[in-house]
Amino acid sequence: MKKHSKLQRAPAWEQHVDAPDAWAVEHVWLLQVVFNLFDRDGEWPRVATVQRVLADIDPLKAVAIRQLAIDIPSELGARNGECLTLTTRALSYCDGAGLLLSLFVRVIQAAAATYRASDDRSERVLLSGFDIKGRLDIADRTYAKLSILIFREPWFFGSGGGNPEDDWHYEVRAEILLAENIENIRDYLDVVARYRFGPPEIESQLPASSRWRVGDAVSDWFTKRDVNVRDLLLIAIGSAVVAGIVLSLLLGK
Repeated sequence: MKKHSKLQRAPAWEQHVDAPDAWAVEHVWLLQVVFNLFDRDGEWPRVATVQRVLADIDPLKAVAIRQLAIDIPSELGARNGECLTLTTRALSYCDGAGLLLSLFVRVIQAAAATYRASDDRSERVLLSGFDIKGRLDIADRTYAKLSILIFREPWFFGSGGGNPEDDWHYEVRAEILLAENIENIRDYLDVVARYRFGPPEIESQLPASSRWRVGDAVSDWFTKRDVNVRDLLLIAIGSAVVAGIVLSLLLGK
């Protein structure tokens, strides 16, 4: 798959994205081995299994796996027990993961459409695994792997549960609307970065009286206005009041 470059990054998220990005580029060999095993077996591989795969190829890399499993940035994966799991961001660096990631994006799109189509605003909106499987015509093994990825990334889902190889249900939260216009995995990853590392960009839509805009308003008063006679008079009066208070406190001593 096409690798990410720094020039493509949204500047607002560079501090949260570039470090994992650099780690992934340096350790893409590890990500690729983990994905290959996951793709083959339909479950996240054990650290020992990853080491065995690398033992005959590069013993030094095999020995380093246990520490790397601890050091891997959370944006890319984690060590859960004896297994090494990866996120969709990590899989975006892996050859052969394109089909699975494209299906993942279609699930997010379907979840957003399900949320929009809900008629009863008082009820929870639920996403069904079997409904997704039938709607997208997904084979059993692919469905299981796709479900594991969905369970791994709960950003837009609430309570729920089930078996990756069987049916499952998850509540779809309003946050899914942040991703309703995504077209590919790149769009999804950018939405997740904004969601995890910064508030939605809604400040321009808030009323001027909002507490989020007060600081800007004060700043604008000093920086975006020409000082007139009334301004000077107000400043003089304010200065006199402050001076009077200070003087009275000194005399009171």
